[in-house]
Amino acid sequence: MEIRVGEQGIVCDRDATAALYANAITAAGDDEDEECLLWKNFAAQRGSLYPAEFLRLLNEIGADPLKDVGAFIYECEPGHSHNPCGGYFVFVGELLEGMAWRPQHRPGSFTFWFTPHFPHAGLPQDVKLCATEFWTEVPSVISATHGHPRKPTVSLANLDEKAREVIRECLRATAEGPFYPDWEFGTIFGLERADVKRILMAWPEVNEADDYVVKAINNSLNNILGYPARNKEEMWPKFISVTPAAVARILDKWKGREPRTSWKRRDYFEDVM
Repeated sequence: MEIRVGEQGIVCDRDATAALYANAITAAGDDEDEECLLWKNFAAQRGSLYPAEFLRLLNEIGADPLKDVGAFIYECEPGHSHNPCGGYFVFVGELLEGMAWRPQHRPGSFTFWFTPHFPHAGLPQDVKLCATEFWTEVPSVISATHGHPRKPTVSLANLDEKAREVIRECLRATAEGPFYPDWEFGTIFGLERADVKRILMAWPEVNEADDYVVKAINNSLNNILGYPARNKEEMWPKFISVTPAAVARILDKWKGREPRTSWKRRDYFEDVM
């Protein structure tokens, strides 16, 4: 079956997709933190989040609307009351054209498109998979008496020389590696690739009072862990000299947190800047 959305075209096997959701994909929310206020707000509105047009598309490709893959939610900017959020629904098929196309998102609207980039953890590797990604904003409908934790103070002084070298490797992977497509770079980093290159060239003489430096370090570490780049396992040792678990612990130390003993996908979305 061929389907078009905007300037994109896909081919999809609906029956195979329905079987995938029945047998290999768990219900949404299984890996979410029930104590996190952001996730509570997202979960409370999940049932009414999708417009009719999007639900028709999910039905057409055979996806279960209760089983999104890799949902994410960000803290809203100061002065705003809606949290940006999104996620993916996978299907058996592939993107035929329009890979770089993405509809313009207007605040308060629901936007979706097809992408070959999505979290692959737990999905079968022997079939061609693609996804439809969505983006919208949700209001804060659940309050907390204590508020959301303040962001920790970051400092390279928390790290030894070896850990600082790993950060340089992650900056190089960001600036020079194949992990992030140009058309999506600004969205996932909040910076241009050239900004990261300038910080890499200045390393280690960088100023952590500079928001660009903090964002480049944070998102280079966080995205190398969580962004669903193709061939990541193959390309990782060509740029990074330690394991993903070690990078996660360095991110924690840099942020002044107790180094974690494990890492899961939700951690990625909590650390996005």
